[in-house]
Amino acid sequence: MIKHSLLFCFFLCSTILQAKNIIVTNASELNAANETAKPGDTVLLKNGNWQNLDMVLTCNGNAKQPIVFKAQTNGQVFIKGKSRLRLGGSYIIVEGLLFTDGFASNGSVWEFRKRKQVGNNCRITNCMINGFNNINRKDENYWVAFYGKNNRVDHCNFINKTNLGVLVAVILDDDRSRQNSHSIDSNYFGLRIPMGSNGGEIIRVGVSQHCTFYSNTVIKNNLFEHCDGETEIVSIKSCGNVVRNNVFKECQGSVVLRHGNNNTVEGNIFFGNGKRGSGGIRVINEGNWIVNNYFYNCVGKGFKSPLAIMNGVFNSPPHRYLPVRDAVIANNTFYNCSPISLGEGAD
Repeated sequence: MIKHSLLFCFFLCSTILQAKNIIVTNASELNAANETAKPGDTVLLKNGNWQNLDMVLTCNGNAKQPIVFKAQTNGQVFIKGKSRLRLGGSYIIVEGLLFTDGFASNGSVWEFRKRKQVGNNCRITNCMINGFNNINRKDENYWVAFYGKNNRVDHCNFINKTNLGVLVAVILDDDRSRQNSHSIDSNYFGLRIPMGSNGGEIIRVGVSQHCTFYSNTVIKNNLFEHCDGETEIVSIKSCGNVVRNNVFKECQGSVVLRHGNNNTVEGNIFFGNGKRGSGGIRVINEGNWIVNNYFYNCVGKGFKSPLAIMNGVFNSPPHRYLPVRDAVIANNTFYNCSPISLGEGAD
């Protein structure tokens, strides 16, 4: 028994000793580190400005020993110019980077994919994108694009997206990215001015042609503040998602169950504070649960009502407006709000 214990300790120590801290100072060294990194390694990006960085990570860690790419000092690594981050490996953690004073041009700023190779079990944490906008306001892109499965973005800040395009998009193109169990949690989403058109959502899960597929994405514990891009702050266009325990402060818009069934919106707080157009939850489709939410001084009307239950379109295809069926709407609290709207959109 003692021999077995000693052998296990020797093996554990050998594994720990193999893990390395690698400091990189430029893009070439970063690319080389990605090629050679082993499970448990940590790659430290030297403090300072990183200009025009195409950060492509395709290495593979494992559940017990992810590969970590992080700032030498959190918040002191500035990604500027024409830059972006792509994760096409597995069990990769990116931490402490600040994207500012630049733009991604074509493609997303952060993407859980490298060309056709999707990322799985990856995480971006404690990072920021601040005003990282394409020069032309109508040049549309995402700031974050989810592909693959079991990916997470948490404890990040997203501020001042001014060009068209969803801020965070969950893509369900094929089976590799469906029933994905992604987590978007504990983030701050701040200041998105009205876009005057579609394409100003903060988070969108799926698109209309994928509305019958299950995504199983969880959006929880986030703060949305002054997110006024369009009428849909969070747009759900797939099945089986959860929007839980978020705070929406003075946002012109709503959480919208636009397509898909069996979604849950629970435990959220909507502080309208009398702001014009401050909404709550808009309900469409079947089997959705809207429970235990709190609405304070939300004064939106029509589609932006604190609770808007849509009127279905007769013989509607799935991508239009299906009637609300088998919804559970219970234990919600409305304080000093404008009226609930039933059958909204009927004409």
